Amino acid sequence: MADYRPSPRKEDSVRDFLQRKFTFAPTLRQRVDRLLKRIFIFSSIAALVGLVVEYGFYPDDFLRTVIHVVEYVVILIFALIPLVRLVFTHHRLSYLKEHLADFILLAVYVIYLIATGRVHSVATDIWSGGQPETSPELLVGQMFIAANLILHFVRGNRTLTSMSERPVRFIVFSFLAVIGTGTLLLSLPRATVAGSIHPIDALFTSTSATCVTGLIVLDTGADFTRFGQGVIMSLIQIGGLGLMSFTAFFSTMLGIRVNRKEVALYSKAYEADTVNTVRRLLVYMLLATLLIELLGFGLLYQTWEPGFPDKSELLFSSAFHSVSAFCNAGFSLNSTSMEGYTGSVGTNLIISTLIILGGLGFIVLMNLTSYRFKPKKGQPRSRLTLQTKLVLVVSVILIVLGWVMITPLEWGHSFDQAGLGFGEKVMAGYFQSVTTRTAGFNTVTIGNMLPGTLFVMIVLMFIGASPGSTGGGIKTSTFAVIILNFWADLRGRNHVEAFKREIPPDVTRQALAVLVGAVAFCVLGFFLLLLFEDQPPLELLFETVSAYATVGLSTGVTPHLTYAGRLVIILLMFAGRVGPLSLGLAIGRRHIEGRYRYPEGRISIG
Repeated sequence: MADYRPSPRKEDSVRDFLQRKFTFAPTLRQRVDRLLKRIFIFSSIAALVGLVVEYGFYPDDFLRTVIHVVEYVVILIFALIPLVRLVFTHHRLSYLKEHLADFILLAVYVIYLIATGRVHSVATDIWSGGQPETSPELLVGQMFIAANLILHFVRGNRTLTSMSERPVRFIVFSFLAVIGTGTLLLSLPRATVAGSIHPIDALFTSTSATCVTGLIVLDTGADFTRFGQGVIMSLIQIGGLGLMSFTAFFSTMLGIRVNRKEVALYSKAYEADTVNTVRRLLVYMLLATLLIELLGFGLLYQTWEPGFPDKSELLFSSAFHSVSAFCNAGFSLNSTSMEGYTGSVGTNLIISTLIILGGLGFIVLMNLTSYRFKPKKGQPRSRLTLQTKLVLVVSVILIVLGWVMITPLEWGHSFDQAGLGFGEKVMAGYFQSVTTRTAGFNTVTIGNMLPGTLFVMIVLMFIGASPGSTGGGIKTSTFAVIILNFWADLRGRNHVEAFKREIPPDVTRQALAVLVGAVAFCVLGFFLLLLFEDQPPLELLFETVSAYATVGLSTGVTPHLTYAGRLVIILLMFAGRVGPLSLGLAIGRRHIEGRYRYPEGRISIG
């Protein structure tokens, strides 16, 4: 029997005809969109290659001219793409709201050209085939290109969403990506004075900067050019705050909405309780970082101005050390770190304050800045959280304890060798106590210190800074929870308490796991260094803990390590920056209850 198929109605035939006749617009929009995407990808690649070749190598005049012509073409393409998209979209108002940053960048660049009368110069330069010199309008254009690349990277970065349920994997991946990029940039000829660098040394420097450690195998101020130093400073800033935070920063600035999965990842990483807290924290991190580093830059500029005849060198040095201090990195443009400023009260106080602020953690800083001793009428009384109280108490205790131990031990030894007076000795003891909290700067030669002093500094370095900060170590809160657990066991208490609050058992187990993991990494790294290096064991232990705790203090052994030893230090720095946080997230991510439980067994402890 044949299938019955009703004949199409006249209305259906007319509708089909109209749809076939007038559906060219969506197809055209799709084709234009695909074409623009391809053009943007190829233009971005050409722009990146051009920037890398121009600033990373030494191109001749002809190649620089070609690069400049390509960059002008890319600038034109980047300027036209948002305008073309606006023409071919149906929802123009929504598109303008979502891509407002694109039009702001374009408007700023056009206004600059018009205000400075550079439009004719740009047109003439393109028509004549470009020039080998980098003109002011081209330099601003390169900034326009870089801003567009960052904008599209942030907007198109959906890696956070795909990895939001695997925070450990994302943290490891982001640090590896930044370290790899830094290694490539530091390997460029214009990054070093010599024009070349060993791949292991480039990897070591990139890892040390990204992990905000500060251990060096090359002199940062003497062996790297301004371009290389700029790369190192950028790696310090990104590594100190994390690639995740930077992506969130730009998303917030550009009005890109952070989805719930990304917020969940941030809340796990920074121990924030609610979605609103996470979003406020992201904005606060950006503002606090900019404000503190700018303040440090201004104070250092004023303090160092008499000793710097070159103002450009003063500007860069002040900015570099402000970023390095706040991020607890310890990189310095001076060959002897801060030993030349031992008697400078201003330098000691500015650098140490930046170190302390960077090591407290953004959660603690946000809680402190929102605290009011006398709240206004009708407003709830703000309170310091348990984490804030623990971090502040432990930080003060460790700083004072290190101060009163290091100062008398070195009073008649390294302090006398450096020719310090009474006040300078007291100040040097304080600075060394602060800098062991993962900062890495030193005003006294570490290699000249007594073994007892080195051991005290090893303990302080191992404890490190606070959670959610730019520092490393097992963290002050971890140390506090372990001590409180020990104290509760001594008193026969079943619960760990602090400031009239009970600490959950999960937090105690997490703290113990972080401690065991840190000890395991340090023991393994120390053992490998003993196998590969012919150096005093105490100095190798010092370098091991300094690398894992991302401190950067050194007795002078690191530049003399073999390449095998340098690889061990690289792994320790990476594990120290990623390990404690990743281990904590891995443990605290989920709780799996088994379907059965074994009978309890008794074990003797102690």
